[in-house]
Amino acid sequence: MSRFDFDISKVRERISPKEFGQLISEFNKAKFFSLRDHYVDNKDGCPMVGSPEVGTFITLSLTLDGKSKSITLESDKCLNEDGSAYPPGISALEKRIKLTANLKLR
Repeated sequence: MSRFDFDISKVRERISPKEFGQLISEFNKAKFFSLRDHYVDNKDGCPMVGSPEVGTFITLSLTLDGKSKSITLESDKCLNEDGSAYPPGISALEKRIKLTANLKLR
């Protein structure tokens, strides 16, 4: 299992208010605060469970307006029947975080 930690607060001063707003908008689109705390197998509501050769656990966390939430999922394991990531919106959220942080340039 690999581990990568990223804390948006460490680059907060490096992103624009527009980028920050887009990031928060993506959290809202994913209905982040109403999601389960983890998505790994059928017990978590995964419609289909993939079998990645190397499991990569991802934890997404947000504290906003006094509310905090963390979600842990195993990359490519909790899937919709069509093979897309479950829950809906989680892939778009991950992409927005990476785009906003622009990890290669910051």
